Amino acid sequence: MITGDDLYFEKSIKIALATGSRGADAYYIGLAETLDAPLATSDKVQA
Repeated sequence: MITGDDLYFEKSIKIALATGSRGADAYYIGLAETLDAPLATSDKVQA
């Protein structure tokens, strides 16, 4: 699936501000939420 980031950019900013997540992490979280998709990570900071 291809989607423009305008669909989840604002959501990603809100996630970053609410959780203190790093920008890239919040971006992927926002994308996963928008697509209702699971998100797997090996990043111990985010896990």
